[in-house]
Amino acid sequence: MPKKVPIEDVECEIFVKELEQNYPDIKFSHIANESRSGGQYAKIRGAKLKRMGQRPGMWDYELFIPVYDIDGEVGSYQEIRIEMKRQRGGGSTTSKDQKDWGKVYDLAGIPCKVCFGAKEALEYVAQIVLQCNA
Repeated sequence: MPKKVPIEDVECEIFVKELEQNYPDIKFSHIANESRSGGQYAKIRGAKLKRMGQRPGMWDYELFIPVYDIDGEVGSYQEIRIEMKRQRGGGSTTSKDQKDWGKVYDLAGIPCKVCFGAKEALEYVAQIVLQCNA
């Protein structure tokens, strides 16, 4: 019997709740780029979003990790990107478009990671926070 794992939406909600609780200084946003299925209205809205510049494969989260200066003030930010997937065993795969965006982020010097579940995403954030403020 396959392992039961939460759907990606649930992982995202857990991630955001923990992120807001444990890292209130991190600025972030979810890039709403989900499927355009779900009826006529969803298709119309999807077409409009495409005309407005939405691109397939954009990763789920854009985060800005504060880097503190010697006085304890924010001196700069380190941008990172996270693509959220279901926990391992949940059948999530990374699309070609998502892989292509990962290459763009790499070439732009933006740390990025495909994370399988909220726990892995939070561990990645903690790692970057430590690197930025060591």
